[in-house]
Amino acid sequence: MKICEICKKAILEDEVFKVDEHESVCFKCAEAEALKAKEEKREIQITRGEFAEAWNLCQWCDSLFLESELQGERDLGCLCGQCISAISFRGE
Repeated sequence: MKICEICKKAILEDEVFKVDEHESVCFKCAEAEALKAKEEKREIQITRGEFAEAWNLCQWCDSLFLESELQGERDLGCLCGQCISAISFRGE
């Protein structure tokens, strides 16, 4: 187990994120840091795992996802599958 450098809670080894200079961050804190960076209009790098998989926010729901799970929509930015489904359901 590791300790989140931000909230100081215990996290499992396979749930540890790296957020910029922080080596051990839990999901909740990684998402909060991403939201703060979005509000401040600055870039932030969030990775996880042995292969340093990149994570990013969905532009609509502001939830953190693997970048490979997000789909780039020309006018809307990177969206998760659930938001894309909701937009399609509305007929947009």
